[in-house]
Amino acid sequence: YQSLGCDAFYLQPMGQVDMSKKTPKFDRSTGPPCTSTCPFTGSRMKFGGPFWSDALHNKEFVKNLIQHIQQNPKKYGTEKRMLGQLKVVQAELDLPLYYSHESLVRLFHTSAKLRDVRSGIINAGYKVSQSHADPNAIKTNAPPNVVFDVMRYIVNQNPEQGKAKRGPDTNSGKIMAMKPETKVELALAPGAEGLCVAAFLPNPEENWGPKARATGTGKRKLTTKERSKLNQGKRSKKNNGNNDQ
Repeated sequence: YQSLGCDAFYLQPMGQVDMSKKTPKFDRSTGPPCTSTCPFTGSRMKFGGPFWSDALHNKEFVKNLIQHIQQNPKKYGTEKRMLGQLKVVQAELDLPLYYSHESLVRLFHTSAKLRDVRSGIINAGYKVSQSHADPNAIKTNAPPNVVFDVMRYIVNQNPEQGKAKRGPDTNSGKIMAMKPETKVELALAPGAEGLCVAAFLPNPEENWGPKARATGTGKRKLTTKERSKLNQGKRSKKNNGNNDQ
């Protein structure tokens, strides 16, 4: 379940397993894990899924892959990117969803630094990691109220920024009006800056990827490399055509 008014989300397992007896007993889960309206903004809750919510990666397999690449540095041409991505996976929390730093900043109309948000959550006693899908992700086991307490604290450090957009009837205004429950400290916490590795390298060239280059109605100016490729063999084809005549 995810709020339509903010980034709060709650997971609802589809089933449960009782392992207390000799034979495992499978049954349907009980729920829902939240009310029909968002406790922070009063908005409706959107239901989505199903999706895998257990461990995302086999950490032992990832560890073996890292060792293999380190022992064979010349075997792959992209070992830096491979090692970077694998190290992010190795440190990633086994949680399916995460908060987007950009979405939180946009919701509260502030310029909160990513490391401050992560530090606030870690200093409150919770875990935080990056995601292999997004270097700016805030993947955490902290409940939504802790994340919002941290954001509220950061906003109050510079309350004039974005104040006009946080009216009492806005989603951010409603969250700001709530009483905080978490003691927030923004001192830099270990792991708050993420892994400084080549895990999210830029594309090696323009329009790089498995699909064809995107085209539109307007004409795009070709690069020097594209013009060279387009004209390659043009003269020889023309001469061959004249000879055939």
